Amino acid sequence: YTTYMDLSSKPEVIELIKLEVENLNAALPEHQRIKRFVCLYKMLDADDEELTRTGKVRRGLVQERYAKLVDALYSTVSSTRVQAEFKYQDGQIARVETDVPVVTLETKDKTRALVGAT
Repeated sequence: YTTYMDLSSKPEVIELIKLEVENLNAALPEHQRIKRFVCLYKMLDADDEELTRTGKVRRGLVQERYAKLVDALYSTVSSTRVQAEFKYQDGQIARVETDVPVVTLETKDKTRALVGAT
């Protein structure tokens, strides 16, 4: 990979995250399980005003900026095209377009043998 955007869109990375989410889901009640997710094409960054300087997420701004991805999670699409803007430390701004896959997890009950065991 050459960039974070490239890494986050690799099928191998998405599959690895999917397996981890499935493992987590196995330990959760049905109503708390993750059903769909996306891998963000960039890390949240204080320079982009998405995080405070202490690392807290600026939820309103993130909700507004990533609204298209959130909408995709609640639809039936398998990917969505987004326009990204990157601000560099030297003040330059780069704009790119990319497709972000929306991963849908299986809904069948996958509980591990150890979950609920006494």
